[in-house]
Amino acid sequence: RWSYACAPGEAPPQLRVELFEILGPAHVHVLALDPGHETILTSGAASIELTAKPADSGARQEGALAFVGLGAAHILEGWDHLAFGATLLIGAARLAEVALLITGFTLGHSLTLALAALGLARPDPASIELLIAASVMIVAAGELRRSGRSHPRLPEQVAVAIFACALLATVSGNSCALAAWGAGLLAWGYLARSPHETARRTPHEATKTAPTRPARHLGLVAGFGLVHGAGFAGVLQRTGLPPGAQVSSLLGFNLGVELGQLAFVALAWPALRYLRRARPGLEAWATVALLGLGLAWVTARALGA
Repeated sequence: RWSYACAPGEAPPQLRVELFEILGPAHVHVLALDPGHETILTSGAASIELTAKPADSGARQEGALAFVGLGAAHILEGWDHLAFGATLLIGAARLAEVALLITGFTLGHSLTLALAALGLARPDPASIELLIAASVMIVAAGELRRSGRSHPRLPEQVAVAIFACALLATVSGNSCALAAWGAGLLAWGYLARSPHETARRTPHEATKTAPTRPARHLGLVAGFGLVHGAGFAGVLQRTGLPPGAQVSSLLGFNLGVELGQLAFVALAWPALRYLRRARPGLEAWATVALLGLGLAWVTARALGA
């Protein structure tokens, strides 16, 4: 703790945190200023003028708003979270279906975000990161199978690929090995029971008459929401919630995540609708690319990269 006594009319002192040069630009620093005021410093804004702040509700609201921005920035900079959201949008035929899937995902990640951020649950970070990558693979493979544009043995192929990564994690002693074996079993069990069409249809036909999604698909999305929520909480676990403002900061961070997620959907959904009409077949290639990206992430994280 530092205390500064400033003479009347004197320019307020400026505090600059130089930890970013040691810990890297991704570090986030929570600064608690008496009385009852919190702020966030980042590598792009590493200093603050120590002006007096009254202990009122406005100061606490300002601290919570800082966490709103932190949450929005985290989801928009998390490529694996955005890739998972893209797989959900690609397979959705109607906006109502998008809303249902996003709602299920939101309920899942809000629960684990709160539990992990408050210290009530402490999942292994390496396992969470690998499962997030596997979620992209599994959902993308499910969409390919559902559209009739995949090999009949796709469930086994995806499961074998994840099992190979699990073996790499086991040999290298990575703590995510058990999670990788579980992801492989989930991939095979879920994809083997997913709807599969043997006849390919045009993207327009697939949009109008797409097979009804089983209820377990919504359950899968909500379950992966639990995993992604634990990933979101990693930021709050590293920085810590400000004393006396834990609930408002947590709600602010979660609100920021939701706002960032809604912004992504608002931009991506119209673009996907346009591609379905103007570039038939490109949507399937995008799904294949997401599947490959998920596999690359799973492999890298199984090796601890």
